[in-house]
Amino acid sequence: MTQNDGTTFYQDCDVVGCWIKNHAAPFALLQDAFGGRIRPTDIDGMVERKGHFLTLEWKEDDTPIPQGQRILFESFTRLVHPNPDGVPACVVLVVWHTKNKPAEVLRYATFSEGQFSQPRAATLAQVWEVCFNWYTRIEPRFSEQRETQRRRFQERLDRVQR
Repeated sequence: MTQNDGTTFYQDCDVVGCWIKNHAAPFALLQDAFGGRIRPTDIDGMVERKGHFLTLEWKEDDTPIPQGQRILFESFTRLVHPNPDGVPACVVLVVWHTKNKPAEVLRYATFSEGQFSQPRAATLAQVWEVCFNWYTRIEPRFSEQRETQRRRFQERLDRVQR
């Protein structure tokens, strides 16, 4: 059975086939199109609002950011300049989690304006706050909904953790 509740994705490959095998882009076939060791990178998620971008990258605990991906994140966040509102146009949020448990967040770090922040210990609720705060810097009126949105997040999290 396949289940996608917004925080987890489970799939029985024997029943419905494997998503990666059946749907993933065949990037390995393109590797000779690029020089050196350059390969396409995988990004786990991206949100855009009014010309601002929040890129989300989930990694298992102790998984380093590969050098090529680090260069990409630094370059991307430096290339896209702050908007006239003063909010950086592109932020990359890297989240580390317990192995095989992506909702069990351990820490996060950000790339913004070409700079990488030091990773800091965190929970999924704190990562939610980082995302919410990013969005409300662009849409200040949305901050009025903080408690309602936080409650909805907590309800979803409680369902997943049962």
